[in-house]
Amino acid sequence: MSGAHTAVRTTRTARPREYVGGTPRPCDRPERHLLRRLRSYLRYYHGSRTHLALEKDAPEPRAIELPERGRIVALPRVGGLHHRYVRRAA
Repeated sequence: MSGAHTAVRTTRTARPREYVGGTPRPCDRPERHLLRRLRSYLRYYHGSRTHLALEKDAPEPRAIELPERGRIVALPRVGGLHHRYVRRAA
């Protein structure tokens, strides 16, 4: 009997070509667009995104909104990729 055959394994680094590098190249998108997206993400990161080290609060603290303030409404952030939820009067 010859040696046992095993399934071929791919390496963890095998990725589709378009994902290598992580971020779009400057030649793919204008620099101004990238800066606008980066600023938008930083506003989201500091003002809306919760952080475990801050006990699930954002670096710029937010007030607790009680149910009496109205229904919950989603506000798109970072071009609709993320959302912030606030209460708005009906």
